[in-house]
Amino acid sequence: MSSVPILVDTLSLLGTCLAEISPLPVPSQAISLAVDIEGVKLCRYGRVSIMQIMSNLSGQVWLIDVTVLRREAFDYTDPEGRSLRGILDGKDIRKVSTRDARTYVPFV
Repeated sequence: MSSVPILVDTLSLLGTCLAEISPLPVPSQAISLAVDIEGVKLCRYGRVSIMQIMSNLSGQVWLIDVTVLRREAFDYTDPEGRSLRGILDGKDIRKVSTRDARTYVPFV
């Protein structure tokens, strides 16, 4: 497990992040992601600033800078067809969040 989080502020780094949190071929071990979202007025119409993600497979912490990447943070698709939106919406990967239910934001 890496002790230094990686700041994802380019599409190249986002591609590396996607490959690590959703590896292909799909491993035999179930994938779980710990997800934390920070932003302004987090609600249906709030704005996400940064997203922290860690996979149980690697333990690497990824800080996705949504302020810099904007919609591309969710819409960018890597050559293997993975996107953050697809991973967060997908039913095959378990997502765990510690967000207070009063400020709950559905994934993407």
